[in-house]
Amino acid sequence: MRYILSIDKTINVLLLLSLLGIGVTLTPDIFIIRSDWREVLQRLCLSYVSSYIFFFVVVHVKKEKDKANINSFIVPKILAACSQWKPQLRDICNAASVVVPEELPDRAFIANVFSKLRPNSLSPLKNAQGNYANWQEYFWYHKTRVDGFIYVVTDKMPFLDAKLVKLLSELSECEHFQYLELLETSIIKNSNLSTLSDMFYEYCVKSQELETYANKKLHVG
Repeated sequence: MRYILSIDKTINVLLLLSLLGIGVTLTPDIFIIRSDWREVLQRLCLSYVSSYIFFFVVVHVKKEKDKANINSFIVPKILAACSQWKPQLRDICNAASVVVPEELPDRAFIANVFSKLRPNSLSPLKNAQGNYANWQEYFWYHKTRVDGFIYVVTDKMPFLDAKLVKLLSELSECEHFQYLELLETSIIKNSNLSTLSDMFYEYCVKSQELETYANKKLHVG
């Protein structure tokens, strides 16, 4: 049944109308139609039903199964990409001695937390040498993680729908990430991280939008 419901509604409506048309041609005592018109209508309806069956069995079912297989691969990657803001917010709040909220807070909350942190102070992240990274390095690390997950997903581009591609692009090209790229060869010179607060908030919002879409629209199995 789910395969039928996943077909475009217009196609299914035309199938029902074709079946109704066949029924009309087979009940001449109830529906009075000229025999030549009845024959034309019957052929048209039977032709559409035959085409629908071919499309359903040969094309659509295979497409839906392929989609399910692809989704079982990409959904975990998408959810991993769009959940990266959560440990970041937790670490930032802990470093600022602020209670970690259960949900995404508003801009003012994030601005307040970011104002309490110095760019060159140490984050909880350890680098390959075992040293603690500063916050600029910390944010860059999480950006590369998101980029990595998105790259794996977009490698399956022919199988992705337009809305998903849009949301992935908006996340990977968000202002927060673009700003970090500009800082790749420089450092944050401000006394705190306030410059990043609005951009970080928007990054979190875009992550949530992608997560919501993935959970609602991308079915596995």
